[in-house]
Amino acid sequence: MQAVIICGGKGKRISRYIKNTPKGLIKIGEKTNIEHQISLLKKNGINNFLFLTNNYHKTIKKFIEKKKLKKCRIHKDNFYFGPGGALFGAKNFLDKKFIVLLSDVFISMNIKKFISYSLNKKTDCTIVSHSNSHPKDSDTVEFDKRGKVTSIIFKNSKKNKINSSMAGVYFFKKKFINNLKFKKNHSYDLVKNIIGKSFKNNIFSYHTIEYIKDFGTIERLKKVRNDIKLKLHIKNIYNKKKAAVFLDRDGVINREIGPIRNPKNLKLLKNSSKAIKLLNERQIPCFLITNQSIISKRKITINNFKSLIAKLDNELSKVNAYIDDLRICPNSDKKKINVRKHYFLSKYRKPNPGMLFEIKKKHNIDLKKSFYVGDTDIDMLTSYNAKCRKILLLNEKKMKKYKYNVLPDWIVLNLQTAVKKIILKKIK
Repeated sequence: MQAVIICGGKGKRISRYIKNTPKGLIKIGEKTNIEHQISLLKKNGINNFLFLTNNYHKTIKKFIEKKKLKKCRIHKDNFYFGPGGALFGAKNFLDKKFIVLLSDVFISMNIKKFISYSLNKKTDCTIVSHSNSHPKDSDTVEFDKRGKVTSIIFKNSKKNKINSSMAGVYFFKKKFINNLKFKKNHSYDLVKNIIGKSFKNNIFSYHTIEYIKDFGTIERLKKVRNDIKLKLHIKNIYNKKKAAVFLDRDGVINREIGPIRNPKNLKLLKNSSKAIKLLNERQIPCFLITNQSIISKRKITINNFKSLIAKLDNELSKVNAYIDDLRICPNSDKKKINVRKHYFLSKYRKPNPGMLFEIKKKHNIDLKKSFYVGDTDIDMLTSYNAKCRKILLLNEKKMKKYKYNVLPDWIVLNLQTAVKKIILKKIK
């Protein structure tokens, strides 16, 4: 398998702090980011590299020659510009199947699993997606239960987005590029002009909670450097079992006012977003698990519910917080409907643990070391059935109504207190 590393950008947002240095050659710890990427790729069995350059062609060429990196080809196209243009201009040098990495993204993930996923799905293109702290300036994707991309929302869109941001890692078949036509002396974006033009084809999303962070701004660079110093980047790699935190939605993250149908009525509880941010900062996976029978009862449409999720993601992003992944069960106790078309839907209704089992399988979660935070007896029973540690969030009004069919491990008044207890527990 060939790896294509795009490193031709000017780095406008960070150049005033780090001058005359391409982003790929910025040091993250003791190594440059390109060295980190090459080391990761080699560990995953990839030894064939193609560097696409532009503004810093000579600098990158000199660096690669100095490091004596083998099987590295450096290409600069003089006719097609931008990351998309660079990829199109290099099509004669591309293998039949290859992966693409952006040089300003620090990556710690199981590349083999990503490639296997793409090959098993027989995709023409696979986009690595994840939840991040800045969805507003990220290109995002929506996808169905199978992972097939259904829509793309470009960065800086005014719409509230579901936080499934493109991570800067892609799988392509060469034929995907060959089918495109570009004009010379024009600049082309990778997402808008290559993926965006053809996303109705066989394109899938690979959603992961592994460590993938861009450092296009000085703030993000500082964050990545600090994370690497604390070795947080290795915490959530797929082949390592990990503990997580599962959250109910209504009454835990947002105010409970009965079934919410309009995004305007979704109001976050005080400090719930800050609590989730604490989990994010420590690379503790955070998942949303909620029953939503109002869908099967036809009191709300799927599209309206997606708008609710987008509103939630938008509110969390105001403090740079995010939910890593989610599952909902729209079925009522008595009625079942076919809901397989949408990625966030599950057929398992709480207190059955099916939604947690799906998350466990997808992200390699150790449920016995994980926590479930809920505000009802059903949540505690769900946690018990999944063999998670149980945290009950109750105010004085709910305390009177709660039936102790399953005893919680802890009782707290708010999510922030719960998270602080989890952190003090030194979750691993």
